[in-house]
Amino acid sequence: MSSSPLAQNLKAALGAGALAGMLVALYHFLATEPVLQEAIGREAALGPVQEVFPRSVQRLGLFGGFLLYGVSWGLIFAGAYSLLERDLPGRHPWQKGAVLAIAALWAVAIFPFLKFPANPPGVGDEGTVESRQAGYLVFTLLSALSLLVAWKLGRVAGARRPWAWAAALGLYVAACALMFLLVPRPEDDVPSSLADLVPRFRALSAGGLALFWLIVGGAFGPLHVAFAEEGQTARDRTPGPR
Repeated sequence: MSSSPLAQNLKAALGAGALAGMLVALYHFLATEPVLQEAIGREAALGPVQEVFPRSVQRLGLFGGFLLYGVSWGLIFAGAYSLLERDLPGRHPWQKGAVLAIAALWAVAIFPFLKFPANPPGVGDEGTVESRQAGYLVFTLLSALSLLVAWKLGRVAGARRPWAWAAALGLYVAACALMFLLVPRPEDDVPSSLADLVPRFRALSAGGLALFWLIVGGAFGPLHVAFAEEGQTARDRTPGPR
């Protein structure tokens, strides 16, 4: 099966990423914002709360931030799909895109989240913010690289040795365990007044991650087909007589 044009992959992935970003922003606006507002109310009851931006601006920034988030991941998804398209299981773009999105859901979303769970804004030691961000980035890159290496090993050796897939899976599980144990993570510093809200916030954040990649995986295939038909129509169109 021939590979799809890069422009087609890029358009479909950007569209899917932008759609996922806006829908996840709406999800957080409806589900997570009340938790944040309750946290702010509790902090205000303990003393003055200094906000850099008003809540109205923060809510508007939620949509802009997730749109940028979706477009950024769309670019990465398009590149990964173009490089791995021939190796991804399935015959159709929606199947291949769904497999890649599910792999990304685990490797760059859920697994890093388990090691570095999200905190509400302003919660935690400010002195560890940079180290947490750096650790999260390193952990995410190692997670994605480990999954890619395990997949390649299984793909190359599995055609000749059926047990190679089981061996590749075992190596990947071992790599995940080592990463989880060896990559350091600063201790959380959660105020007792917010102890019951943080688990709710983290559960909602994990739900947002899952929703994002499920939308990307579900939207990529139809958009890929739509842009393929659009390109075919443009190629078939011939200039009329003048």
